[in-house]
Amino acid sequence: MAERMRALDWSRTAIGPLHTWPQCLLSAVGMLLPSKAQIILFWGPEFTVLYNAPYRPVFGARHPWPLGRPGREAWPEIWDDMLHGLLDGVIRTGEAFGANDLLFPIERNGYPEETYFDVSYDPIRDESGSVAGVYCIVTETTARVVGERRLALLKELGATNAGALTARHACVRAVQAFEQQPQDIPFALVYAGDELLGSTKEARQQLDAAPAVQVQERPLLRANGTPMGRLVFGLNPKRPYDAQYAAFIDLVAGQVSTAIANAQAYDDERRRAEALAELDRAKTVFFSNVSHELRTPLTLILGPVEDLLRREDGGNAGAREPLELVYRNALRLLRLVNTLLDFSRIEAGRIQAAYQPTDLAAFTIDLASMFRSAFEKAGLRLVVDCAPLDELVFVDRSMWEKIVLNLLSNAFKYTLDGEVDVVLRRAGDAVELSVRDTGTGIPAEALPRVFDRFHRVEGARGRSSEGSGIGLALVAELVKLHGGSVQARSVPGEGSDFFVRLPFGHAHLPAQHLGKDEPASGSSIAADPYVEEALRWLPEGAGPDTLLPAAGLHAAPDDAEGERPRVLVADDNADMRQYLQRLLASHYTVQTVPDGAAALQAALAEPPALVLTDIMMPRLDGYGLLAALRGHEATRRLPVLMLSARAGDGYRVEALKAGADDYIVKPFAAGELLARVATHLQMARERAEAIRTLSESEERYRALVAATADAVYRMNADWSEMRYLQGREFIPDTQQADRSWLEKYILPEDQPQVLAAVRAAIARKNPFQLEHRVLRVDGSTGWTASRAVPVLGPDGEIAEWFGAASDVSARRQAEEALKDADRRKDEFLAVLSHELRNPLAPLRNGIQLLGMLSEPQALQRTRVMMERQISQIVRLVDDLLDMTRINQGKVRLRSERLDLCAVVLAAADSARPAMEQQKHRLAVELPQQPIRVHADAVRLGQVLGNLLNNAAKFTPEGGEIHITADVDAGQARVRVRDTGIGIPAHKLHAIFDMFTQVDPSTERSRSGLGIGLTLARRLVELHGGTLAVRSEGPGRGSEFTVRLPVEAAGPARAANADGAPAGRSKRKLRRILVVDDNVDAANTIAVLLGSQGHDAHTCNDAGQALAKAERLRPDVILMDIGMPGLSGWELCRLIREQPWGHAIAIHALTGYGQPDDRQRSLAAGFDGHMTKPVDFGELERVLADRPEEMPCPLSSPMPARSR
Repeated sequence: MAERMRALDWSRTAIGPLHTWPQCLLSAVGMLLPSKAQIILFWGPEFTVLYNAPYRPVFGARHPWPLGRPGREAWPEIWDDMLHGLLDGVIRTGEAFGANDLLFPIERNGYPEETYFDVSYDPIRDESGSVAGVYCIVTETTARVVGERRLALLKELGATNAGALTARHACVRAVQAFEQQPQDIPFALVYAGDELLGSTKEARQQLDAAPAVQVQERPLLRANGTPMGRLVFGLNPKRPYDAQYAAFIDLVAGQVSTAIANAQAYDDERRRAEALAELDRAKTVFFSNVSHELRTPLTLILGPVEDLLRREDGGNAGAREPLELVYRNALRLLRLVNTLLDFSRIEAGRIQAAYQPTDLAAFTIDLASMFRSAFEKAGLRLVVDCAPLDELVFVDRSMWEKIVLNLLSNAFKYTLDGEVDVVLRRAGDAVELSVRDTGTGIPAEALPRVFDRFHRVEGARGRSSEGSGIGLALVAELVKLHGGSVQARSVPGEGSDFFVRLPFGHAHLPAQHLGKDEPASGSSIAADPYVEEALRWLPEGAGPDTLLPAAGLHAAPDDAEGERPRVLVADDNADMRQYLQRLLASHYTVQTVPDGAAALQAALAEPPALVLTDIMMPRLDGYGLLAALRGHEATRRLPVLMLSARAGDGYRVEALKAGADDYIVKPFAAGELLARVATHLQMARERAEAIRTLSESEERYRALVAATADAVYRMNADWSEMRYLQGREFIPDTQQADRSWLEKYILPEDQPQVLAAVRAAIARKNPFQLEHRVLRVDGSTGWTASRAVPVLGPDGEIAEWFGAASDVSARRQAEEALKDADRRKDEFLAVLSHELRNPLAPLRNGIQLLGMLSEPQALQRTRVMMERQISQIVRLVDDLLDMTRINQGKVRLRSERLDLCAVVLAAADSARPAMEQQKHRLAVELPQQPIRVHADAVRLGQVLGNLLNNAAKFTPEGGEIHITADVDAGQARVRVRDTGIGIPAHKLHAIFDMFTQVDPSTERSRSGLGIGLTLARRLVELHGGTLAVRSEGPGRGSEFTVRLPVEAAGPARAANADGAPAGRSKRKLRRILVVDDNVDAANTIAVLLGSQGHDAHTCNDAGQALAKAERLRPDVILMDIGMPGLSGWELCRLIREQPWGHAIAIHALTGYGQPDDRQRSLAAGFDGHMTKPVDFGELERVLADRPEEMPCPLSSPMPARSR
């Protein structure tokens, strides 16, 4: 903009050329141009326009034309009505003007546009102090203002979702919201199809007058995406129709759709509720009509049947039992009809109640006693505790009968053992009846609906599954008619308690229904159907005396039992069981049981030929019985026929899907039932024969399969499908056809190899054979040797494949382990040979030098060199032996209280010569106070020596090695840090593994077996401590940290340089006999001893050693163990058996160094056990420790010896 201003010919403007501009104008322009704010400057009488780059969007397409123009030309559309007045006010008053969200209807893009700005108009004064211009800082807020306005409209539309009762009502409320905020939607029309549900005022006229580009339409959709109408609306002509506007319109349409959908859902729900209420009324009327219609034929049935049963001669004996069956079930049907009639009267308000003052305690006792015989026959206790009340209670006595009898019947039905308590008590101004049982209880989720009409608790365990679900609902209605309340409490598995509460007095009762105080009748005929039905719930033989006893198994006496199929009948209705028994007994052996659980027990004990079962039964229903029978191998093929009163194809399909063989609807024709039973028995026999034939064929196949321990499988012709696999607990079984067998069994990296072998076998029609990896049952990887042969069809093409897969995982693992062990052995032997050759070569050279050198200094250097190399060999062998002992658990620590600092100093002193030879700087840092530990000084010195030697080996010449000791976190800590070659991060985890070397190719790594650090860590762990390593990588050095438990304060033994206890006895000269079949070994030891002044003798034959010992009577015998003819152990025993042999100190000097070897030496009579090559200093200490008077064993006292 600065360049554009300089390029403009200002002499043609009202301001004039640039060089004539006053300083105040130049200063204002200087502030305007670099500013990031939107700034426009109006100068002079013409209000000439100057503006910066951020202001360009305000002019839009007009830019850069307005620059240098008068304000009237730059903003003609707002100049007269708005802008000129604002600017002129600032010029006249000299005061600034500011406003927020000021509306400016400008035309910057070719059409009048609604825009909003925050403005600040400030005066610019010239040198005279007069206002010469206006400095305007503006910020466009159009997007925010319009967005807040649209959000407010969406909120208003959202509020219409609540409270709209119909779709039209929802549309009217949405239209009202549009009318209240018309800026973005000037008009709107809502249609359902072609029907107009609502519109803004004059919307049709506005629609006709609006140009097409200013009208939009959106579909109104349900939640599932189906259309339910459309929204037609106008657009704000002063706002661009951009993505934000389109998104806003979509949200508006969505809100309207939601409001209409919610209103329609509410309206549909209201209509459904009204329809259900009407249906309920129609149902009640229907039940009332049906019940009235049923009472007439029931009366005509009961009357004649009762007359026949009351004849003194009993009528026809053969007909009496069927008559009793008809009478009982007619009474039951009559009770159900009467209950339905009671409901219809209550709902219609036509029930005729007569509330009479009643001795409710006595009346309740009388009602409850009628159930006592049923309770006794069921093995239950009935406890009736009705204390006399101090006033009479107004009740309808027939209604109270139904309340008490229904509650007692319900308790009897669902109480299988225990008792039922009937308690009547005064409770304030009311009387309370409690019927409490110890039955099966009611689940908490079902308790709120227990008094709902027709509601039954699913899966409830009772004496029968029969019932209509209206008994407790009737109780609730009858109690409500008395102005009372009823509630239930229950705990599943513990029982239920029903409470009926009736108020005293009669003020709460209709006055027209109050009756007189008349005595109650002594007994109730209404109780008979309740008691009769309860008795029918009892097991066979426990019911009323009028019933014929049932023996469970029934058959015609003239037929042979062994030839008659046995039919198992399960039904909880005793009359139905007896009827089916009589119907089937002429053809079959019949066994009847009262429920599904008893049927399952009987079927499993002795499977019948056919099962005939009801569906609704207690304990286990028909579907549960069917599932259990199908789940057992012995009964899964039994034909099962289901009986049910539920008619309809849906119920039949449900039963057949569950596995039933047939579904018979009650009532059924006897001939049809007999025909179906016979047909299914015949089909079962044929099926059994087919299964037997197939089973024999399969048995032969299984025998072939069982003869091998391999997994067996079948594949289709092209191996795209595995038809069967028996994995033998090696790989997972496949019982159903599976097309994902490759991913299920074969590792991804092995799949190409397997597929290639399969394709080759298919192409050649040859057997498939391959060893490959598989996924085992436990998810791990295994190896299998798989072989499959093709089975060819009649056309000579492959029909399928039969194969077997052997588990060769163990063999493959063993092969891999052997390969790994062989590799590690080769590596170890290579390193060991290298390590042994290193000291052996100088030893050989040293021996040759001894024969040639005569100078004492040269001889001394050679001797020192040979001692050093021998020490190296000894150290290698000792490390190997120590690792063996540790792995076998045979290392025993000789721990005692020590000062760790003394052990560190001793180890540092021992390692110092080797470090000085390599010009290392060894720094030792120890605390002033001792660090007490309980440890084996020798073994601990061995650990620190290994760590120091390791640091010296891997630190270049001139490096630094630090060893420090302190107490950290309650533990003794020793750190050995070096500036050596370091350890790579990927090697840190394995640095303590046996034979592990950081880089076997380096010369440093080759000078060792790779067991030093392993040995050190195991020894530290035996002390109850830890050994850890830290390294920042190659070339950064390493740090090894030993942590040990700290001992409590107390005296600690010091340690000398080699880790042994300080202080030694004076050296004494001895007569010594060396017995060893190795002449060189015996002679070198004798020479060494002789050089120290001892009287040393040798013997190279164990057989001659006994005589020589008797002749010499030595102070000490040093004896080898492994000698020909006579072992050292046997020779020692022989010497100890001699009278002169008791006083001789005998020490084993042998290559056998295992703990068992030492124990055997002590048992044979040795005083000590030393391993070759022996350190001469150790030998001197052994000789010096022997008192003059008697031997002093090194390990344990000598046992008493006798011949």
